[in-house]
Formats: sequence, structure tokens, C-alpha cells
Amino acid sequence: MLEVLLALALLGLLLVLVFPRIDPRPLDLLADARDLAANLKVARARAIGRTTRYQVFVTVVGTAPGAYELRRADGSTWTTERTVTLRPRVRFEGGGPVCAEFDSRGRLVNTLACPVGGEPLTFTLRDVVRNATRQVVVHGAGLVEDRP
Repeated sequence: MLEVLLALALLGLLLVLVFPRIDPRPLDLLADARDLAANLKVARARAIGRTTRYQVFVTVVGTAPGAYELRRADGSTWTTERTVTLRPRVRFEGGGPVCAEFDSRGRLVNTLACPVGGEPLTFTLRDVVRNATRQVVVHGAGLVEDRP
């Protein structure tokens, strides 16, 4: 009986020490990176399906709250179809691409607004609390991948 009580006391002590360190929230960085990758794939699929240009445009970078828009080309103007705001502790890394634009064949387009300096385009997201990063990469042919 004494051994059982001692084991329960040690287990309780261990839980008291470990429990505050457990973050019950999902990893915001992973969720936002997957959302960005999904929206890039949606933009590419819509560009192909609707035979018009689409882009994912980063509106805020650096230390300000991060956001991006899914846009459709309407002649010489862009119409925003969706705006996505990153979770509070996730930001776009500065110096990365500002947008990815897809043509009607689903390939990356090199334009003044969306220069494709070097393929592939790499969007880097940073969790400012955990100081972790995750990358979403868009290749020239339109392939989108999420990298740790």
C-alpha cells in the first residue's frame, strides 16, 4: 500500500511539473503553413479551371500581423476573392516573395508585381513565440509543397 501511495505521489509531482509546459493549442505555425499551401493550390487550380491569372499576394510582412489575399485578374485590375490573416503569433519573414502569380496553365508568371527572381519561390513563416520557421515552396511548374 505504501508503494502505491509513493508511486501516485511521484506521478502527481511529475504532472504538476510537466502540465504547465504542455501547450494545448495546435501548433499555429503548422496550421498557417498548411493553409497557405492550400490557398496557393486553390489559386493554381482556379487559374487553370477559369483560364485567367490568379495570385496569392502577401499584404503585411515582418513584425505586423501577417495576411495575404487570393486574387483574380479582371483585365488590368485584381479582384480579391479571399483574405486570410495569420494567427497572432505567426508572421511572414521579411525579404521573401510578396506574391505568387499563376497563368491559365498553372505555371508561375514573372511580372512586375510578382517577380520570380529565382525559382522556386519560398514563403517563410515564423512563429515568433517559439522562434520556429516553416516554408511553403512554389516551383515554376506550379507544384506547391510545405517544408518543415
